[in-house]
Amino acid sequence: MAQTKSYNRLMAGNRLYERRKQLGWSRGYVSEKVGKVEKYYADIERGSCGMSIETLIALSELYGLSMDYIIYGDPEGREEEITDRGEAVMNILKRLDPAEYECCLDMMLIFARRAEKPREQNAAGDVRRQNPA
Repeated sequence: MAQTKSYNRLMAGNRLYERRKQLGWSRGYVSEKVGKVEKYYADIERGSCGMSIETLIALSELYGLSMDYIIYGDPEGREEEITDRGEAVMNILKRLDPAEYECCLDMMLIFARRAEKPREQNAAGDVRRQNPA
């Protein structure tokens, strides 16, 4: 006979809490991204309330975790976990409105161009940017 899986709100909330902390996000940030009030999201993390299917889907996509992993803690569900920060950034960008999306792309482009400028190393071995001509 196959073993029946069960949903434990406390454990599911803990998995969400651990992932949020791993990513360095605040509860306010996550609740805003999934379109819920912060208290409701905090209650989900504490396990004091369940979540709708819509909220589960939104959290799964935001965190890059499978719904099975969030609900049941299945190790196989962790395969979907996003470990690449670039993928995590892209997931966030997908949720922004067009103006915010364009602003973020502009900022990343400015930063990337600045980062690729030639660098020089002084006698002490410290690396610093060369002054632009």
